[in-house]
Amino acid sequence: MDFDLKCNEKTSSSLIESLNVEEELQLYKHKLQSDEKLDLEELIEGHLILGFFVRRPDFGHLSRLFTLMTIVLFERALEEALISTDSNIVIGEAMGALDFAIYYINNYFVYTILAIIAAVPIEAFMIASLSFKRKQVSNWATASFVVGILVMIISAIGIFFMSPQAGNEWNRLWAVSFMVGILLEVSIIESFFMFARYFFIQSFGHIEK
Repeated sequence: MDFDLKCNEKTSSSLIESLNVEEELQLYKHKLQSDEKLDLEELIEGHLILGFFVRRPDFGHLSRLFTLMTIVLFERALEEALISTDSNIVIGEAMGALDFAIYYINNYFVYTILAIIAAVPIEAFMIASLSFKRKQVSNWATASFVVGILVMIISAIGIFFMSPQAGNEWNRLWAVSFMVGILLEVSIIESFFMFARYFFIQSFGHIEK
């Protein structure tokens, strides 16, 4: 009888230990999954576009949208201004899509690149200054809003006055340049900012939110 009781006690003890080990494993797996999710969110929130799908208290959706609108308008205006400096444009309405793409790449793709590069310092300044802790009154954040508003106003005025003077040939070229610029901005520039922020946080610690 005593032997049976001891066997039952050992069996129960082993079962409890097994359950505890299994529970600890489950908790560990859950922690790893949570850490992976946090790392992914921390990576994505550094992207100006993809960051709309995650919550980032230090750089909210309004600040993100304000920065995006500023950059898009600035790039569009600068692309138009650079293309407008070329008085030898010879695009014909009958030019096919492939011929037009080759013509654009050979002659005007560089203007798109220049506009994107010129926007990088403005974007970096706005993201950094608008990401300061909300508990502090930041003169940098105020300066960023002022810069953003001025850039948008000047860019909108430039687009307004340049567009009516252009014919369909110019508008077609501007439209293609703008779309290519947006694709490069989202895929390359925003990805650069995203990974740069992520590696900075991994190297120097989490940003206080």
